[in-house]
Parts: sequence; C-alpha cells; structure tokens
Amino acid sequence: MEIYRIRYGDRISYRIDIPEELLFCPMLRLTLQPVVENALVHGLKHKRGDLRLEIVADSQGLKVRDNGNGLPSEGLEALRQKLTGVSENTSGLGMKNLNDRLILMYGDAHGIKVDSVYGKWFEVTIPLSGGQ
Repeated sequence: MEIYRIRYGDRISYRIDIPEELLFCPMLRLTLQPVVENALVHGLKHKRGDLRLEIVADSQGLKVRDNGNGLPSEGLEALRQKLTGVSENTSGLGMKNLNDRLILMYGDAHGIKVDSVYGKWFEVTIPLSGGQ
C-alpha cells in the first residue's frame, strides 16, 4: 500500500478494520497481496478521482473493497465462472489460483466470493481460516 501511495500520492487512501479477536486468525501466505494488488491496479485503471480501498474483517471473512468502477454483471458472472473452473478465459487467473489454493486447503465451501456494483465498487471476500 505504501508503494502505491508513494506512486499515486493522495489519489489512494485506505482503511483497515480488523477486530482484535481476528488479528491472529491463520491465513495462507500470499492470500491478501494479490487481492489488494488487483483492487489497486484494476480499480485505478478507469477510475476518475480518488481510489479508496477498505480491508475489513468480520464473521464472514476478510473483505477487500474498492470504490473503482467495478464490473458489469456479465463481467462479474464471467469472473465467478472462472473461479469455479467453468470458463477457459485467461483473465482472472490470479484470482482463480488463489481460489484453488483456498479450496485445496479448507474445502469446497471456502473459496473466495466476488461481488460488484458496476460504476460503484468491487469486493472480494476471503474466508478466514477456512470459515471458522
């Protein structure tokens, strides 16, 4: 985050809100980094104005949300299909790899969830410690 803040200055801001009881919840290495990097790279790509990134943990998992342009419904559905292995499309490969690692470690019910409102935001939810 600091590298992006140096590069883009005040155009990027972020908030991290993780309750104390979740601070030491186990997480696979390199889980958060590609999600945050995707939010910054893709969120900034077509965003006019400031990009805000939020990393929030709750009982549902760790949520990374940006206020970028999000995905239209067909793009969101294509990404969801990519995550489940239905699509052969090569975009979203990093998210697919992360999802596969989480499912391999914790089981089918514990993959990442993606949601978006086109023109407003994009969000990735990562289960904490296999959904515990």
